[in-house]
Amino acid sequence: MVKKGDSPGSTTPDIVGGKGYNLLRLAELADALGYKVADFEIIPVCHDYNLARLKGIFDSLQKPIILRSSSPLEDGMTYSYSGRFDSIDFNTHFENHFIPGIQCVIDSAAGEKAAAYAAKHGLTLDNRMAVIAQEQKEFQISGVSYTDVAGKVIIEFVNGNSAGLMDGRDQGQIAVFDKELNPILASRESLGDFICDELRKIAQISCRLQEAFGYRLDLEFGIEALFDGNIYINQARPITEPCWPEVDLGAIPHGNAIMLADVVKGAGNFTGPVYVMTSPDLTEKLALAGNRNPRSAVHEQYNRLREFDQEHTEGYCLLSDTLFAHEHIIGKGLKNLKAVITVNYASRFSHPAAVVSETGAFYLGARNQIGLLGVVETGDTISVAADQFSGILFNHIPKKKPDWNPIDISLYQVVPLKEGLTMQNPAYENVDDHIFLDANGNGVRFVDYNSDEMTGIPEWTSYFIIKKGLEEPVERIYEPIEVVSPYMTFPLMLSDILRKII
Repeated sequence: MVKKGDSPGSTTPDIVGGKGYNLLRLAELADALGYKVADFEIIPVCHDYNLARLKGIFDSLQKPIILRSSSPLEDGMTYSYSGRFDSIDFNTHFENHFIPGIQCVIDSAAGEKAAAYAAKHGLTLDNRMAVIAQEQKEFQISGVSYTDVAGKVIIEFVNGNSAGLMDGRDQGQIAVFDKELNPILASRESLGDFICDELRKIAQISCRLQEAFGYRLDLEFGIEALFDGNIYINQARPITEPCWPEVDLGAIPHGNAIMLADVVKGAGNFTGPVYVMTSPDLTEKLALAGNRNPRSAVHEQYNRLREFDQEHTEGYCLLSDTLFAHEHIIGKGLKNLKAVITVNYASRFSHPAAVVSETGAFYLGARNQIGLLGVVETGDTISVAADQFSGILFNHIPKKKPDWNPIDISLYQVVPLKEGLTMQNPAYENVDDHIFLDANGNGVRFVDYNSDEMTGIPEWTSYFIIKKGLEEPVERIYEPIEVVSPYMTFPLMLSDILRKII
């Protein structure tokens, strides 16, 4: 067995796997660089195990324990195998499951996800597997740090442990630090003093680890408590993303935007056809509503995607409600995919997002833009661009004439709201979709909403967009934004006018 404190020079990745070897290197550097590594033991690649020794590992480690895969092919310089092998959590009540759990991790070396990854990259399936048994800490904040992304450190983090962030179910906050470790995307005011200081420490440790390892790193971290400085580095892997092109988003007319991305992974600029699909859960619900077989509907959707991929050899975009549910199909031989857009964003550094980038496609995710799925149809032409930090979806050209009539902007004017909405204002309860159209079509109330990250108190900047010749819109009955624009992004369509008038 190999354990924390053993020298990395005493073993190789062929014995302890790529993840285990990097963990030994992290433990060796921890004291000098100012972080901690949770205690661990590595069960090396072999065929016969001493059962008494395995039980001894369970007894020696504090609970809970996580069992993590460590294939010799995993976390390498060329191929990451991110999310392709199994990890399992245990606690003191599941000692009798510990050894079967080890076998489950070992068996995942030849599992369906690993086999699909190997086939896609022309690799031979390798069933060798080491297993890491490690104490699992409870963190107040945890996340992922990417070093040297266009000269910057990008950190994505959540409250608590980051399991949901990594598998794409949870949505984290983003902070970006420059070479001088100044926050350039999230300010100290928005993060809070303590969080900003701790994240700066993470950025500094990340840069120093990159120097020690000699290459760009994808690091998983956890902060046990914001006040005592217990920072843990849980994993280090080389960044295996493609070499992304430089994209100038400033040259793109944002007045044509139909979606601005909250989360981006990668970079590119593509105009072409789009394939629209929904998650299996949503597809099944829609099938039931239409008296169709739910399972057949899901399979038909994926089969049509494969056909669409084969037909569009010059590339296409994929638009969906979520990324989490489509990881397996994206990783199975889609040859012509250029970009993936989701209307509910996934974590930038999640395993599903990593699967997208390993295909050579870039990813854009927005917050609550589900209305796009009712407007953009498979076969329509769209333009999409991203620069690793921001992204935009624009210039939607339907393959058939839409059955909605866009508003004639020239008939409207922008009037600032004289009295802002407050928590005490009765109109506050009506402000949930940000934009409303009165029943007579006379005007729209556009509410620009910002919430204080620390207090949660909303701050409102409100405007009336009303027909010329009227002093104010009729505020009686309000209908949803779909009446104004099928994209649910009316402010973006008026962005240039707003800047000129307000």
